Amino acid sequence: MAITAHHEAGHIVTSLAMGHEVVCAWVDLRGRDGLYGCYELAVPPWAQEPMRHADVDLDKARYLYGRLVVAWAGLVAEEEFCDRNGLDVTQDTDSDQDHFVSLLTLLVGNDDETARLVLSAATACAEEILGSNWAVVESVAEALARWGDPAGQRICEVVSGAGGVRMEPAPLPAPLAALTTTVSDNVLRAH
Repeated sequence: MAITAHHEAGHIVTSLAMGHEVVCAWVDLRGRDGLYGCYELAVPPWAQEPMRHADVDLDKARYLYGRLVVAWAGLVAEEEFCDRNGLDVTQDTDSDQDHFVSLLTLLVGNDDETARLVLSAATACAEEILGSNWAVVESVAEALARWGDPAGQRICEVVSGAGGVRMEPAPLPAPLAALTTTVSDNVLRAH
């Protein structure tokens, strides 16, 4: 359960660092290999309806990129935890990867070169946030393993007790400004 708890804690800490509101998170003994976790973030009203990327202003593009970084952060945290503890990463992360690919495709379409640039930027951003806040990731993971399903307020109390999350706005990768695609609320749901 420690790997799953750190994975979900990575999503949570990165969400808070990116300025997103965490509604809840949980870790449970079910699913593939007996472990499963999930987190939920508040979604702004504009993101609950289909839209064209052409209608997305700079603030909305930053939000979507932030969600992309958050989606990737669980995998980054999982790898970091396993590296620190001499473990192999063996979990099924298909739902996170599907979510990430959906967001990436939403932002860059089928432009593979731009996708590589955005993936590189998102990975670096997640690594920086998690590296700067690893003690908080550990505290949140411990709380998830102990309580299983803390609500957003309880998560914020754990984060505050661990010294808070260093928040730094992530720069929006330059290639995202010129892209057009369609977005729907189901792409923004986290797994």
